[in-house]
Amino acid sequence: LIDEQLVRRINDICSTIPEFYYGRLDIKYNTWEELKEGNCFSIIEINGAGSDPTHIYDPAHSIFFAWKEIIKHLNILYKISVLNKRRLKMEFMSTKDGLAMLRANNAQVALISEFH
Repeated sequence: LIDEQLVRRINDICSTIPEFYYGRLDIKYNTWEELKEGNCFSIIEINGAGSDPTHIYDPAHSIFFAWKEIIKHLNILYKISVLNKRRLKMEFMSTKDGLAMLRANNAQVALISEFH
């Protein structure tokens, strides 16, 4: 069902979000035609580059399909990272800094889970 009109509409929305290069929009809409026209829809959630491509959970697909899609997802993210590295003249994060960020995130997740 994806066509040029829908792609243009979604790109128009995403281009209003600073530094948003890749992600997923969870959208509630009445009809497909209204969505393509930009009418009668709500964005329920914006998921960034770290979100799962949700179509991998469709039971009609195999685990091998899911793995292939995840690899495709990671390759797209890598290409975006390389382009942004060049554009912003920045260096990639070191493994040490990446692990420190992961530990800090895990600590934050543990704090949040205490509220459940």
